[in-house]
Amino acid sequence: MRSANAEPLGDKLDSNCLWGGLIVGLFGKKTQPIGLDIGSDSVKLCQLALADGSLSVVDCAQIAIPRTVRDEPAQREAFLVETLTETIHTGSFHGREVVTALGCDELMVKSIRVPVMRSDELAEMLPFEAADRFNMPASQLHTEFLIAGQVREGDETREEVILLAADRARIAQHVAMLSRAKLIPVAVDIEECAVFRCFERFLRRAADAEEVNCFVDLGASASKVVITRGREVVFLKRVEVAGRQFDQAVADRLNLSFEEACALRRKVARDRDYSRQDRAQIIRAIYDSVRPELERLCREIALCLRYYSVTFRGSRPQQVTLVGGEANDACIIEMLKQRLGLKTVVGEPFRGVRTDLVGAAIDRRTGMSEWAGSLGLSLKGLQLDPEENSRGEAAA
Repeated sequence: MRSANAEPLGDKLDSNCLWGGLIVGLFGKKTQPIGLDIGSDSVKLCQLALADGSLSVVDCAQIAIPRTVRDEPAQREAFLVETLTETIHTGSFHGREVVTALGCDELMVKSIRVPVMRSDELAEMLPFEAADRFNMPASQLHTEFLIAGQVREGDETREEVILLAADRARIAQHVAMLSRAKLIPVAVDIEECAVFRCFERFLRRAADAEEVNCFVDLGASASKVVITRGREVVFLKRVEVAGRQFDQAVADRLNLSFEEACALRRKVARDRDYSRQDRAQIIRAIYDSVRPELERLCREIALCLRYYSVTFRGSRPQQVTLVGGEANDACIIEMLKQRLGLKTVVGEPFRGVRTDLVGAAIDRRTGMSEWAGSLGLSLKGLQLDPEENSRGEAAA
């Protein structure tokens, strides 16, 4: 990533630490910062360590955010401060340094095309482009960008850029909340980049340089589509179809409360004790309830894939990799396979990472895809030697 108008944010982050920058002073440490993934419904913390070429989990924790405070900013922040302070104090985490990310409602994302120019010229121009696109004064925005690549537009060659912007006041508020929890934020990252980082570490062969991959992070309040080429992120899109919409659809169709619908969907996903007939009936009722939302999600992902294919005139990905809290839903997997015509798999972010030291904190019965965000955040700034990474994978 190339950064634009990066400036210090208080006394917690320096100009190289926001989003794309490297974490100053972390190279050489065996223990990584804590990856802090603050979602709309829950918080996940994961810390990694590197020893003898192998990655292992130092500790991890998951905190459910009570529904009563999720939509109340002041109460939500007070809950986060209290529970994060207690979790770090009672856990086995090393230190208080954290890498975090801005939430979906805090970060604005837009793919744009600009004339081909030098990086410094692009960095100077984009804050004003962001102000126009997001209807905010440039002075209030912190702007960053990812260069996706050059594209043909008529007879011209232009630069495809992923423009990212956030309100400086929201960033400062986010950092202040972490400081109140006695945490030391060393970097603010992008959620999508953190997710891809879990899988990017295995794309080190020459043959991987042009490989196109599609990742879909299915969260509680939004789904995030990430298309990558080699080790570069070339497309981002956030779609407001996710767990909450699925739960509400079940509640409306089956005449349940939102809480009852949420509990039913979770029970079906994890409970193997239904009789085959009863289980089939319940699954069918849920599937029929969420079908319209799933259809909408499939259309959005298909449009993203089409946009990439038309823009870059390159090969489409051969599969879609799902991560996030909704990734293990069989209905979603089956629908995506049918509608996209692509192999759809659940990602395994902990591939090559030892998890035997964390006890029951991680449910190993699934691919643990819901931890991709926090794991990727803890990986930020870590330089893995390809041979060492291969040894770590073989030992896992």
